[in-house]
Amino acid sequence: MKWVGTRHWQREFNLPKALVGEIMVEQTQLALRRGWQPWAWFGCWLLPALACWSGWPFLHHGPPSRGVAILFLLVAGAGWMAVGYALAVPEIRVAAMARAQRPGLAKKAEASG
Repeated sequence: MKWVGTRHWQREFNLPKALVGEIMVEQTQLALRRGWQPWAWFGCWLLPALACWSGWPFLHHGPPSRGVAILFLLVAGAGWMAVGYALAVPEIRVAAMARAQRPGLAKKAEASG
């Protein structure tokens, strides 16, 4: 899968950057709320983070490792957003196409840059 950002959608549909960003955020949030995959990812990384935070010694022996727990939480959050965006790509394409077909929007995009 190729990772695409705002520039790709801007060029493909000739839309302003602000509108593309709005579409991406909106569709990613919907995908995060609707899909089970981001929550499964988050849960799979949250459990070891909580285990490290509480001091359950499955990775080491000694006091609770807060740094490892924070690392697990960072991976969980970043992966959660990445999975949500990957699920949202088809919906982003549909929403961008629908907005691009509105009359007068292409002229505004050309005028703004």
